[in-house]
Amino acid sequence: METLQDRLREIVRISYSLLCNKIVGGLIDVDNEASLQLQLGVIMKTIGQMYEFTPEDRFSIVLEHVVKDEAIQTWKSKGKARIDVMLTLTDGKDTCSAAIEMKYFPKAEGETVTDNRFFMLADIENLETYLRLGEAGLGYFMLYTTNNNYTTDTRSGVKIGNDEPISGQIKSNNRTVNLTGSYQLHWDTYNNGKHCFLLQPVTFIKQ
Repeated sequence: METLQDRLREIVRISYSLLCNKIVGGLIDVDNEASLQLQLGVIMKTIGQMYEFTPEDRFSIVLEHVVKDEAIQTWKSKGKARIDVMLTLTDGKDTCSAAIEMKYFPKAEGETVTDNRFFMLADIENLETYLRLGEAGLGYFMLYTTNNNYTTDTRSGVKIGNDEPISGQIKSNNRTVNLTGSYQLHWDTYNNGKHCFLLQPVTFIKQ
């Protein structure tokens, strides 16, 4: 039988794929980040229950999970962190959890792509912190945007284009995030860039 971590990875992977296809196919309409979280939550609840294999197995999902550990201090959270989606799977003896941070960037006139890119990296930094402090065993950053500039444009110096490695200390407008991992982002794009999705596993690497 698969480990709890393996099962959670499958739940995330399948749910992400279903979410992408339903949005592209027009069965899900997303107009803000909250609705994106809710739609993902509905899908994950159904898929997660399918991965309860014994009477002792329990899958749960919480949106906007409050992090009570005061040790979590990042540029973004400032000690008041909330995890967008928290998944937990237990078999009655062991428990595994997965933290997911999400972003939705609609294509809009006057949007600041540079700032939004930095906020993405701040979410990844937060996820690394949750992993370091044991708040979760797995971490994922998930994004949906209708602006394909996020996948190709690297003018800002905050480089997060397709297959563009990101790591280390990254600054933008006197703000800084520090990433312990190195990430190579692989975007899933549909309809000539009309729909762009990203599912990025996050890791914490001890320095």
